[in-house]
Amino acid sequence: MENVIIDKKVFVYKRIHKWKTGNKNNFPYGMPENPREKVLKYRYPPYQQYEQKICNDSELLDLVDLTTKLQKIQETKLNTKHMSWDIVNGKVLEFGYISTLCLVGRHYDLSKNKICDFKNNLNSIKHLEYLLMEYIK
Repeated sequence: MENVIIDKKVFVYKRIHKWKTGNKNNFPYGMPENPREKVLKYRYPPYQQYEQKICNDSELLDLVDLTTKLQKIQETKLNTKHMSWDIVNGKVLEFGYISTLCLVGRHYDLSKNKICDFKNNLNSIKHLEYLLMEYIK
C-alpha cells in the first residue's frame, strides 16, 4: 500500500503488482511495455502505469496508529508536511518525497480522527494545493 501523508491528511491506496503473472522484466509492477513508437515520439514511459485500487474503510482504519506515528516523524524529524510511505504488512518498506499526483478523494484526517471525502473530483488540484501550501509556509 502507498500511504501519502500531506499535513494531517492521509491518502491510502493499493498498487497492484503483476510481476509474478505479467511482465517479469518490469519488477515490481509487471506492467506491459508501451509501444516503442509512442516511447520515442511522444516520450511515453517504457512501461504502462501500474494499477491503483482504493482501500476500504477497514484497511484505512487499520493504518491509523502507524500513520499517526509516521506523521509525527515526518513533521518533527524530517521537517516536511508531504511524504509518501510504502507499507507492506504493517511495516514501512520505504519512504520518499515523490508520490503520485492523482490521489483518491477519500482520506483519513488525523486532526478530525475520521474518514473524509472531497466534495468534488478535483483530487489532483487539491494535492497540488497541499504541496504549494508546504512551500508557502
